[in-house]
Amino acid sequence: MTTAKPDEWLSLTEIQESYYNKFMEQVSHGERKLLNALELTEKINSVQVGTTPRERVWFRNKASLYRYHLANDSGNLGQTRPRIPLLIIYALINKPYILDLRPNSSFIRYMLERGFDIFLLDWGTPAFEDAEMDLEDYVLEYIPRAIGKMRQITGQNEFSLLGYCMGGTMSTIYAAAHPDDQPKNLILLAAPIDFEKANTFSLWLQEQYFNVDLLVDGLGIIPADLIDYGTKMLKPFQNYVQNYLDLHGKLWDDHYVESWLAMNKWINDGIPMAGETFRRWVIDFYRNNKLVKGGLTLRGKCVNLNNLTCSLLSIIADRDHLVPPDMSSTLVDMISSEDKTQHIISAGHVGMVAGRGAVTQLWPLIANWLEQRSA
Repeated sequence: MTTAKPDEWLSLTEIQESYYNKFMEQVSHGERKLLNALELTEKINSVQVGTTPRERVWFRNKASLYRYHLANDSGNLGQTRPRIPLLIIYALINKPYILDLRPNSSFIRYMLERGFDIFLLDWGTPAFEDAEMDLEDYVLEYIPRAIGKMRQITGQNEFSLLGYCMGGTMSTIYAAAHPDDQPKNLILLAAPIDFEKANTFSLWLQEQYFNVDLLVDGLGIIPADLIDYGTKMLKPFQNYVQNYLDLHGKLWDDHYVESWLAMNKWINDGIPMAGETFRRWVIDFYRNNKLVKGGLTLRGKCVNLNNLTCSLLSIIADRDHLVPPDMSSTLVDMISSEDKTQHIISAGHVGMVAGRGAVTQLWPLIANWLEQRSA
């Protein structure tokens, strides 16, 4: 045991100053916590998300195709850009601004700054008149038309396609169903492919526990709150308790509060799902795993994963509880692509694209991979 020498002892004044500084720091934190708590309701309603400038260049029904640009680049919006364009496809049940959450947490802004021409297909919010829209409508009508408009605008025939979550499944299906018109590059983020390796959803959605026909025939449109409840119940304590305990503990940190508010807005900003799409998603994918086992057809067109020959980058999050890693890892062994890469990063399903580590892990990984294939 080492004992401090007398000349190393703190003086009474230094001890008092140390305790005083710690006390005042706690007082300051307490003041910030109180002020932020009082302002929380107002901040919830005013939090800004999806702020990167964009132009709607095409629409069909509720869906819109957007082209993004930097604030100082608006004059070049209509001009052809040097690299082949990148089209982003997101899921049907959440809004895509998770990819452009805040100015300092925006994958889209980052890719623009790296020189890419970014388009995003926003599915919009389906209403009761869209109840009979099927997955094949999105994959065989909306995506091809959006690609056609992007080609017309950019003057380039080649393109890259990025699909995140369910958007990754849809992007994979599109490419497999169009062997003669595939993207040059296909990027998949946490894409559910092998549904036999899904999480608790597979059990909940089995026929003996869940009557999907009764639900779809009765409601037509599947409410966003119902879908949201199902996903949150995969981790009920974390979603309904821990999330708010974390906020309480960090109320003094303005930056944390702003980030929490933006993320919380996105989490609770869900989208209803067209009934027929939901029915097919449950029966063809979760119950029968047709994309992997075979037998998935869209308007008579067989979807065969072996048809995929484009360059592939599949990125998996090792702590993903919505799309477990094994749901995505099957794909690389089922396609014919010679240029295919699978990369596992340390993150969760949402954190991989919008967490603190995304700017150093996921974003540069995608940009560097695309730069080599987008000349």
